[in-house]
Amino acid sequence: MGDYYGEIIPTQIQQELTDEANISWNMADGGFAYITLAGNRTLDNPINVKAGGRYIIRVVQDAIGGRTLAYGANFKFPGGVSVTLSSSANAVDMLEFVAHTSTELYLVNALFNIK
Repeated sequence: MGDYYGEIIPTQIQQELTDEANISWNMADGGFAYITLAGNRTLDNPINVKAGGRYIIRVVQDAIGGRTLAYGANFKFPGGVSVTLSSSANAVDMLEFVAHTSTELYLVNALFNIK
């Protein structure tokens, strides 16, 4: 059996990221991550990215809402403009990235305020 991180498979385990000022994401621990923001945060450049891998992060606002998420320079967005998360309390957004290289991740899909 090979490595499965960076691929979407039915049994893939979700990785809970630690909510802190700078959020770390080790892709070797799972290509599907989630976090609840309790303050304005930065999603640091991830490690162990596989070129061609697909990575998803579910971002949830806490009960207060209005939290922002900045992104490391390796996250690339259409037009060079990062996405703005939904701001209402308990809002759920999902961002999907495809790794162009072992460092650059392109946003390919974003779903906002999922209910």
